[in-house]
Amino acid sequence: TAPTSNNHSNNERSTIIVDILSIGSQTRPQLQQIQVGTFGRHAIVRTFFLADERVDGDPQCGTVLTRHDAYQISQYCRRNPTWRRDDQWVMYLLRRHYSSPAMLQANARPAKWLCAQARPLYA
Repeated sequence: TAPTSNNHSNNERSTIIVDILSIGSQTRPQLQQIQVGTFGRHAIVRTFFLADERVDGDPQCGTVLTRHDAYQISQYCRRNPTWRRDDQWVMYLLRRHYSSPAMLQANARPAKWLCAQARPLYA
């Protein structure tokens, strides 16, 4: 989706400038519109980008993956031995909590949620 921009004068804008990327879904566009209409209107926001399924690298991802596939992918990411503490410490720490089985089970659409996690790369 085309970005929205705030047209604040230089006097109104602080020295902090923020660009926002909102990851959403075509099934619930109102959630992104609420973001644009609330914190997206703040004077420090320069541009507000909206991304949904239309920018996905694989638009069919959320429709072809099953709940079981989401669990399998999650387990692979959580156990990935290439993310070592010494050279990729952020991934090493995050992988323990990434899409835990309990979190995926509580999610009504875990496969779609998992596919959306790659969306910032394509937006």
